[in-house]
Amino acid sequence: MGLFPVLIAAFCAIHYWRPFERIYFPDDPSRRTTLRRNGLPTRRISSRSPWVWVKAIWNSTMEDVLQECGADGALVFCAVEFGIKLFVTCSVVGILAVLPVHIRHVNSQPTGRTELYTIDNIPNGSRALFVHLAATWFIALAFYYLLYTTYHKVLAIKNRYMLFTGPSSRTILVDGISDDLTETELHIYFESLGIGPVEKVVILRHSDELLNAISERWKWLLRAERIATEIDDGAEYLRELRDSMATTNLPSPRATEATIFLAHQARLMELPRQSFTKRLRWFFMSSGERLQHAKDRFREADDRVQALRRDFVRHSKRVPSAYVMFRHPVSESIATQAMVHGSLTEMRVVRAPPPAEVRFHNLSIQPVIASARFVLVAAAMFFLIFFWAVPIGAVSSLLSLEELVRILPGLQVVLDQSPVLTKFIQQVLPTLAVTIFLSLLPVILDILGRIRGFRSISENNLFVFTAYFYFQLFNVLLVFTIAGTVFKAFEDILDRPSSLPELLARSLPKVSPFFVNLVMLHTFVLIPLVLLQIGATIVDGFLRPPATPREHFLARKRQVWKFFEFAPTVLIMVIGLVYSLVVPLILPFCLVYTVIAWGVWRYRLLYQVSVSETQGKFWIEFVRMVHYGLTIFVLLMIGILSLKKFYWSFFLIPLLGIIGLGWYWITYMEQRVANVPLDVWREWRGDTITEEADDIDGFCQGIHGIDRLPIRFGYDNVLVHGVLPTPWLPGELTPPRVNTPESGSNTSSAGSLPRALVGIKVESPPVGPRSAGPTPASAARLGRRPLSAGPDEEEIGMGIDDGGTTPVPSTANDEASVLRSAAGSKYGSAAELV
Repeated sequence: MGLFPVLIAAFCAIHYWRPFERIYFPDDPSRRTTLRRNGLPTRRISSRSPWVWVKAIWNSTMEDVLQECGADGALVFCAVEFGIKLFVTCSVVGILAVLPVHIRHVNSQPTGRTELYTIDNIPNGSRALFVHLAATWFIALAFYYLLYTTYHKVLAIKNRYMLFTGPSSRTILVDGISDDLTETELHIYFESLGIGPVEKVVILRHSDELLNAISERWKWLLRAERIATEIDDGAEYLRELRDSMATTNLPSPRATEATIFLAHQARLMELPRQSFTKRLRWFFMSSGERLQHAKDRFREADDRVQALRRDFVRHSKRVPSAYVMFRHPVSESIATQAMVHGSLTEMRVVRAPPPAEVRFHNLSIQPVIASARFVLVAAAMFFLIFFWAVPIGAVSSLLSLEELVRILPGLQVVLDQSPVLTKFIQQVLPTLAVTIFLSLLPVILDILGRIRGFRSISENNLFVFTAYFYFQLFNVLLVFTIAGTVFKAFEDILDRPSSLPELLARSLPKVSPFFVNLVMLHTFVLIPLVLLQIGATIVDGFLRPPATPREHFLARKRQVWKFFEFAPTVLIMVIGLVYSLVVPLILPFCLVYTVIAWGVWRYRLLYQVSVSETQGKFWIEFVRMVHYGLTIFVLLMIGILSLKKFYWSFFLIPLLGIIGLGWYWITYMEQRVANVPLDVWREWRGDTITEEADDIDGFCQGIHGIDRLPIRFGYDNVLVHGVLPTPWLPGELTPPRVNTPESGSNTSSAGSLPRALVGIKVESPPVGPRSAGPTPASAARLGRRPLSAGPDEEEIGMGIDDGGTTPVPSTANDEASVLRSAAGSKYGSAAELV
């Protein structure tokens, strides 16, 4: 507990001195511009007051959370608020009713302080157990009441948010398309269903050759940018390359099959093989020679990408998946909730994830390969769960007091003179070791998720979140307490399946001190450490600091929140619920933990990270997790009361039936949360520009691969229509100039610039059918006022409407100042990220 004020003081000091602003105070200029275009306020703490973050958390509302974090961010706080209400209820019952009964029946010579408050104090057959019987019923019924009220709040939040989403709310992803079906025929098929007009159909295609060429282009682009920062005249080397480079961003037709260029226009070329001698020569080049070499290699790779894109159909293969975009979300809701086709393998329809979250290269995975990956990951998870207990048990046994004294005989002398060290080894050290050991697991699970091949970032994050929680629930709460090893636990359960309540009743009360210490460790140490971001500070601040303008820009952006960070919070809720009547003293600590977690996640999600959309699946998984906790709680109380020879315990049997109905209700809840009722769409007024901006915003994250390349035309084949970036140079104020096939002359390409930079000293308007911002007409359609230059804004750029005629201001002064500070003093006072 002594570390808690130290950690809070450290975070206050960070707000006062503001070190590592890109980590603790990320400022995304493109995101800020998007919010302004929607008429929404931007949230960023700029004051240097030590306690300003507390005021910011306290003054924030659910409306702020919905605007900043989306529906899933709001659902996170619904989950935490549910935990707070649950532990307030449990604390009243546990502290005022159950704990006095435990203290009244305390033994004359307890073996430790924790034994003063456990259910073991009550003798067998005592009438005092009626209190536990009534408290079990009360907590179970209160659980369902709070869950029901929160469920209605979740529905209201999600349905309201869906009215302000973009093209994904009216787009479906169709799997199992036959090879002879064209885009036109698929368009006619969905039109003939009578569910609404279809706006666009895109059958996906994949090309390993083009994918490798784009990856090669990315590699040499990033290498050239890094070398350019090491020499004084590096920008001059790359400026000529960028100005003379032909565009690789092709116009998007209605159908991909119609884009067939002549063979002689595709100037295919093979990249020269890098022999061992040439690779060795790299180490003896000067910085200028290495930059020239990287520039030449980048030009070769770019020429190859351009050639492959111009003959994309011939160098790609069809994927049995397609995007179908309707004109109205009602059509999408009907298509996802109805049976579109009678076959089990053809025309399988799911809701399309937002464009900025799609992992496009996973869309091309064949069904057979996907099934093989599923089996491989399932087998890996099986061995991970069943054999992870071996190292955990070894670590726990090695850190026991007896084992340490046996290994280090001289330690006994120190322990005799230091009672504090003895208590630390007995109570804190095993808990801390298991927690640190489990922190390595999300890295392994993330690798397994990538092997599994999920189609969106949110699906992968959700997989890691659920796998991490159930792993901890199984190995920490059950296996660790029942038998110490998974093999012994399964042997006991398989011999007598009905003995599970008895095993829980015999084992869980004995290890209650461990879980009380675990909750205290999370409450006063681990959850405050989430704010300090020590790991990110060490890696991004010292080990891998940004060097290039692109890396500086990326460092200022909000990172996507990893859902597995929330798994320990759910685990503490489950532990508190399970031990609520066994050790009531744990309940105040769980209540304090949930209150602190509410503030921590409020700050982190509002000011530090962005939340990916799971379309309500996060809430359903959370409900399943806490419902498993309620199931274990009821089984535990049945087992304990039976062992205490309290024969009235059979009155808890009906609770098992209620829990069974609860699982059925959760299935019903999943359908309501995952889908949007048709009557909600009556208030729909058209797409917002938020999601469209996310497409363009995604290009600056292309450092991670083609998944983040933006598509200026919405859903499309990213390999051929994804906007490829050009070099970003230090000290450059002019956007890159590329040759467009439409004009044949040098014009500025808005698609190759970050959203915040479109329009900074642009000599000519950007060319392209995508909208750079809302027109007055579209703003009126959305019920918002069009953005105009105010006293604190300056109209310094032009955007292009869908028709290409209406000028729109594209950025403001503070975007340029933010990017100047992001580039650093190394690039001069006029440095811009271009």
